[in-house]
Amino acid sequence: MMPVTFILKISFLLVYSFSGLFHPVHVSVTSIEYVEDQNHFSVSFKIFTDDFETILFNKYGVELKIDEDPKPEDQIPYFNRYISDSFRFMVNDEGKMDPRFERKRKNEDSVWLFYSFTGHQQKIESATVHNAIMMDMFDDQMNLLIFKYFDFERGYQFSKDKVDLRIELNP
Repeated sequence: MMPVTFILKISFLLVYSFSGLFHPVHVSVTSIEYVEDQNHFSVSFKIFTDDFETILFNKYGVELKIDEDPKPEDQIPYFNRYISDSFRFMVNDEGKMDPRFERKRKNEDSVWLFYSFTGHQQKIESATVHNAIMMDMFDDQMNLLIFKYFDFERGYQFSKDKVDLRIELNP
């Protein structure tokens, strides 16, 4: 019979060893910030790379290695398609704004995708966000949003039961 401390050490070692391979939390982070001098919204998405690669394969049948692909420009149409399918952004109820891909950045186990949303010229009174990123893959998916428009800055949370949000900027 093995001593309890030995079993605990082995258990801890196994958990610690595999913690880099698996992440038990299913979360994405989205940041929306208005850039006044360029008159657009800068939107960034942080998604776990392995999950993102899996969902792109499951939905579109494409196998991408986001951090290893020698032609990252070939990945952009799939990024755009997924973002357009899973995320919608609208201001003043004027219709969905189209995302324009800016760049991607790899960060440890995650990928950051940077987009800009343009096309709105007048004062913004409300914003509507639909955020279902990774919701079709994980039932426990949680998406966090930081929204900033001039001095207005708030954080929000999306879940499988709540993928739509309306933000009133001039209550």
